[in-house]
Amino acid sequence: MTVALPRSPRARRERIPLPAVRILHPAWDDTVVQAEVDRIPAETGRAVPDPMQSGQLI
Repeated sequence: MTVALPRSPRARRERIPLPAVRILHPAWDDTVVQAEVDRIPAETGRAVPDPMQSGQLI
């Protein structure tokens, strides 16, 4: 039997799903909703590259 562990509030906020944006903005079409979902990481600072993965740190 597999038991799912509860996710932390931060983990739940990591990615904003399309349905969440649709709930907040029901009048928006698919293109505008997708553009908003794509913008969210940049606006919240989550689009910053990991220096350990990009080779910037030795």
